[in-house]
Amino acid sequence: MLAIEGTVWLAYDSRSPDSPDSDAFSVVRISHCSVFRGGGPNDEAFHNHPLYNVVEGLSSYQIQEIVDSPWIEEQARILHKQRLPDAERTARTRHLFFALKEEVFECLAESYSVDGTFATPGEAVDAILRAAPGALR
Repeated sequence: MLAIEGTVWLAYDSRSPDSPDSDAFSVVRISHCSVFRGGGPNDEAFHNHPLYNVVEGLSSYQIQEIVDSPWIEEQARILHKQRLPDAERTARTRHLFFALKEEVFECLAESYSVDGTFATPGEAVDAILRAAPGALR
């Protein structure tokens, strides 16, 4: 993952559990990201995630959006200097949820796009470094 001024590039192993021998490492560009968090649980402990029993249809190995997420309101209050969230910006904010094999990545952002799928993790990282303005140069 690389985060620069509201843009986050996330590279992850996107191989299907049904075909783990295939090569597929995806790069997603997340735009206007205000906050992110990552870490456990992995796929074996996914049922322990706090949203698992709250969000209908939440499952591992998926990129999903949490609709009506309380995290959006909470962060809007925290980030606003007078604790009054900007309703227009809050309406554009999406809670994106990446349930990967070894971890979960969540963020509040306006949009995301897939920059590509690559054969190796190194190729995915190279793509991020080419796309990121001034990163590690």
